Amino acid sequence: DSKSTSRPFLMDYVVIGCSAAGLAAAKEIRRADNKAEITVVTEEADPFYFRSYLIDLVTGKVSNDQIGNRGDILMEQFEVEVQNDRRVISLDSVGNFIRFSDGEILYYDRLLIATGRRASYGLLNKFKEFVYQFHDLSSAQTLRDRLTNVSRAIVCGGGLYAVELSLALVNYGLDVTFISDEYHFWQSDIGEMDRISVQQQLASKKIKDKLVKDISKIVMKRDHSVTMTVDDGIDLDADLIISAYPTKPAVTFLRGSDVEIGEGIIVSQELRSSVSNIFAAGDVAEVVIESEEQHRMNYGWRSAARQGEIAGTNMVGKDKKRRDEDQSPYLMVPPNDAFFFDFVGGVPIKRWQ
Repeated sequence: DSKSTSRPFLMDYVVIGCSAAGLAAAKEIRRADNKAEITVVTEEADPFYFRSYLIDLVTGKVSNDQIGNRGDILMEQFEVEVQNDRRVISLDSVGNFIRFSDGEILYYDRLLIATGRRASYGLLNKFKEFVYQFHDLSSAQTLRDRLTNVSRAIVCGGGLYAVELSLALVNYGLDVTFISDEYHFWQSDIGEMDRISVQQQLASKKIKDKLVKDISKIVMKRDHSVTMTVDDGIDLDADLIISAYPTKPAVTFLRGSDVEIGEGIIVSQELRSSVSNIFAAGDVAEVVIESEEQHRMNYGWRSAARQGEIAGTNMVGKDKKRRDEDQSPYLMVPPNDAFFFDFVGGVPIKRWQ
């Protein structure tokens, strides 16, 4: 387990996460340091795709080839090692290494955490065996294949993913029931979209929406259709149930480390965590805007990529031009909304009207 010192002049950069923020950071690190050893690790077997278009994949608007982002080719061009299908289970910020589920470890000099968010089951937590969870490429492909023999669907969630998926499935030709609860339903406004406007959008598409307190029972019939019982014995029938609950920052592996965690990883506007050589970017980063005494979190592919660029540049910390101009050699995340909320495909929800 001792770290090799055969090439001590080289920096070892490790990036956990291979989506928008992770890919952008790896590129910026290479641009700033052409000798560095850069390793990107991800638990996904095939991580190179645009998450923003998963709903389009489900409904057949795009193909597997069209959703690909060519990140594998890009990483090869930038001489970045990518380790797929590897789950990080812990971090030792004193020893400067991460540990994988198979027991192997990987050392770093500087680390970027760009793990994004993980899907949750919400009220469906007790009924996982009856539902399709929608959150990544593999689950989107499975759901797409299942839709070929489906006419009725129940979508459980409450956030943007669940709402947009419900609207898209109606356009696809399904009879959709939208289920949420007070805790999960549209937790915060996005631009001008509040709870009332979201419910109006659902109603305009004739989507039956119900705010419930609990799901008491789910029964699967011989034909594989399902009956969901909510609250006071109300039965809802469908061909399948989809879990699309709001996601949570993927920080479980950091428990017990020295990295400060709130909802996500607490970082400065330089995207530096409480440990000086560890950074975070994208949906997992909780940025402290000191001037406004606010904590801000990202949503969107483009804004995550922009955070990755800033983090990658700051990890190297060699912005000579800025130093020569008597500025800080580190870039700062701007506090404006457009930086944190930047959506691919236009304004959310409106693209499904």
